[in-house]
Amino acid sequence: MAKLGAVFGTFVGGALMQEHGRRKAIAWNSGFFLLGPFIMAVGDDAASVSLGRFVVGMGVGASAVVVPAYVAEMAPKDRRGSLVTVYELMVCLGMITSGLVDWGLRGVEHSWRWMVAMPMFPAVLMLAGSAALPESPRWLVIRGRLRDALDVIHSLREGDGVDRDGEDASTAAVEAELMELWSAVEKERARVGEPDGEPDAQRGEPDGEP
Repeated sequence: MAKLGAVFGTFVGGALMQEHGRRKAIAWNSGFFLLGPFIMAVGDDAASVSLGRFVVGMGVGASAVVVPAYVAEMAPKDRRGSLVTVYELMVCLGMITSGLVDWGLRGVEHSWRWMVAMPMFPAVLMLAGSAALPESPRWLVIRGRLRDALDVIHSLREGDGVDRDGEDASTAAVEAELMELWSAVEKERARVGEPDGEPDAQRGEPDGEP
């Protein structure tokens, strides 16, 4: 059931991050990891466990879409590959940790309930942490919110090899990254055949100052 849920989760995760943004999609995704384990932990039959595993599988599938996309869109170009690799390594570390936790709970009364409920604890941290995450600048550009995208890029690149004393130089570098991002979004729109008649405010076309 978990694998079946993961298949559905990939579509749900993609729809959430396109409609509501990457940050909110991560918050919604944590809900799967809260609800699924809860259903399994309080259930008393195979149907409850199957349903819980399906919900958890949806979380796994959504995570596989949303988190790498968010990491790639937030990271500088020269670090994207390494940071996405770190995400994959953390997934593997989580699998190892879950096995060790299950082993440690083997002698506890009703240990299986604790085992299936444990993912709720990191899910709470994930939900709380999502509130502090900035939105993806790419999604903001897609939504036409160029000023917000510029602010996010500026905050991300602060201290990242940019001379903060030379404000003009740093601002130019950030705006150049924004324009590169906007150009990539427009090329993607042209490739998928998006209508040219869409309003500028929707398309996010720069009209001088972003």
